[in-house]
Amino acid sequence: MEFLPSIKEPYQAVLDEKWDDMEKYYLGNSEDQMGAAAGANALLFPISIDKDTAFHLAVYSGGKQPLERLLDLFENDRDGNFDLDQVFMQNMYGNTVLHEAAISGNLEAVRILVSKFPKLVKATNELGETPLFRAASFGKRTIVKYLASQPDHMLSPDKKQLQDIHRQREDGASILHAAVQGEHCGTALELLELDEGLANLKYNNGTSLYVLANTPSLFKKGCNKMNIIMKLLYICLPVRKDLDEDGEYKLEAKNGETIIDIPIGDDAENIECDNGYLSKGCPILSNLWKEKRSNKFAYELAVKLIERDKSWEQSITGSTATPYKSSEQSTTGSSTLTNIVYRFVLNVADKDKSLEQKNTGFSTTSNEAARDKPDTNNDQEKKKEEIEKDRSPLFAATRTGNVELVKMILKEHPQALEYKNSRMQNILHVAVKHRQKEILDYVITKKIPMLRLVRQIDADGYTVLHSVADTKHYNGGTRSGPAYNLQEELEWFRTVEKLIPSHYKTHRDNKDKTAMELFKEMHAEQLSNAQRWIKETSQSCSGVAVLVATVVFAAAFTVPGGTNDSNGRPILLHSPFFLFFTVMDVVSLSCSLTAVVMFLSVVTSPFELHDFLLSLPRRLTLGFALLFMSVATTMLAFTSTIVLIIHLDQRRQWTMTLICSAAFFPVSVLALTHFPLFVSFLIAWKNLFKFVWKVLPCNLVLGWLKNLGKTTCEHLPTTDKGK
Repeated sequence: MEFLPSIKEPYQAVLDEKWDDMEKYYLGNSEDQMGAAAGANALLFPISIDKDTAFHLAVYSGGKQPLERLLDLFENDRDGNFDLDQVFMQNMYGNTVLHEAAISGNLEAVRILVSKFPKLVKATNELGETPLFRAASFGKRTIVKYLASQPDHMLSPDKKQLQDIHRQREDGASILHAAVQGEHCGTALELLELDEGLANLKYNNGTSLYVLANTPSLFKKGCNKMNIIMKLLYICLPVRKDLDEDGEYKLEAKNGETIIDIPIGDDAENIECDNGYLSKGCPILSNLWKEKRSNKFAYELAVKLIERDKSWEQSITGSTATPYKSSEQSTTGSSTLTNIVYRFVLNVADKDKSLEQKNTGFSTTSNEAARDKPDTNNDQEKKKEEIEKDRSPLFAATRTGNVELVKMILKEHPQALEYKNSRMQNILHVAVKHRQKEILDYVITKKIPMLRLVRQIDADGYTVLHSVADTKHYNGGTRSGPAYNLQEELEWFRTVEKLIPSHYKTHRDNKDKTAMELFKEMHAEQLSNAQRWIKETSQSCSGVAVLVATVVFAAAFTVPGGTNDSNGRPILLHSPFFLFFTVMDVVSLSCSLTAVVMFLSVVTSPFELHDFLLSLPRRLTLGFALLFMSVATTMLAFTSTIVLIIHLDQRRQWTMTLICSAAFFPVSVLALTHFPLFVSFLIAWKNLFKFVWKVLPCNLVLGWLKNLGKTTCEHLPTTDKGK
């Protein structure tokens, strides 16, 4: 392109948002500047790498003047050799000027284009998206409402429905899918009001509710992780839905002028509340309001989509898996004669194993392919394939931990609790293998369905306990350190183990493995990492504890201030800081030596899998807590020694502050760097306190004291009022 140097000037004007300069450039260009392009025809030449013309970029001004002036220039100076449709040139992505105006949210530019060139409304880009579709994808609710209000363009005349060209693009994704995928729930609500049938459209066998179920962040109430003040502000901030007769919410700017056609939607970036709650000068309130508005619209959208959701009714209606039958046969329908003979031959070949399974009351599928060792290289592909097949919104919300949406679905459709996917997995299987404790706790409250859910076995012969052992969907623990993550997995296994019938613990899946055997196999690498980590940590911490013990032991024989030569007593014996030094030194020595013992007990442990459930993490946590206590008390003893030697007076009080700050600096660094371990320490002490409270006869002691008080009151002398 020979005119590339000449288009630098208008593009630089766009970057600097100097729209007048860009207009002046096109008004003053000549044959010498643009080569073959003369006059207003230069507007048709692309000025960006994406082949955007000046019209494409003018709509990003936020107003109508740049586009309007360029259009006037083009219409006044064009000759007969150029058709007016040339202003509809598409860029590299097939977007017209109206597409770009809809994306930028420039309502005034959209109005000008629609009024002058109504054919642009149905123009599509390379993906088959109309301007309305693009506006919904970017959450431009104002543009969506305006384009939908145009007659003979948007709605079918026979019923309340968008025309097909606007409903879905070429790959099958609907306009509602695009809005929900972009987390523009306000725009999605507007689309549902225009066309209720959008809720039933599917993309890759998934509805819009499925897409919404995979965005749990929209349902997390923002006030849960806020302080008290922020919670109060979050609760008090209004999310107004009162609209005027045009369906739009009129806002006022600071100068009192009405900001026309700005609704409560996702595209109102600089919205100010007319009651003064929000302003540009208070971004905290603005962010809180946007978060609350997003949450509120997400709940409203979920309610409408759940009412129309029928995915749970598509559960397999054939014979379901039972504890005494393989689930694989029920999922494949009626077996062919070849499969029956093949299974019979394998059963004869494995007669001994079949008899063993018969004694336990269970039978598993004798499938040669199922007996092979799983290919770990294909785990991610199998995981992705499994999720792609299961497009149930309920299970999608369960996988992502979207507790609020799960509760809403089960409240509207209680029967969905027993829904099973193509692998014959129920909600317990999905919640357990994805480690969603909140959803599991909620399902446990449904006592009658729970009795049925815990007995079901999926197509792989997995009980709910087998799903715990399967790490295909395990994304790492929530605790600090491999040992604590392994402890979390073991606790999760024990929790689920208490829910299932006792004889299910010995049930074998299609690969002839019990849940515990599968757990050991799947967690072998995690166990190895935990063993190495806890051993190295204990060794390093025990070395530090020994050093601390050596220092404080030596300090006990080096009395601050010296001793009296005549009687050997410390000179500063009667000082209160000397008593404080003595106590801190003794406590530090005791804690450090005890910590050494705890770390040695960890190092000498056999490191078996069951040891990581309680003993090893508890010893490590207790040892580290004692080490921290010894370091803290050592610094306190050091501080008291300095105070005893310096003999502070009123003129040097700043020295005390400086000494204390320097003394507690290493303690603070130690606490901050190992804060996750302190959280585990607090949890361990909390569990220990609960255990002690249950073991000790505290209630008996309280009852005895109460009875003792009553007996004492009965034996007190009373005054006879009658005498």
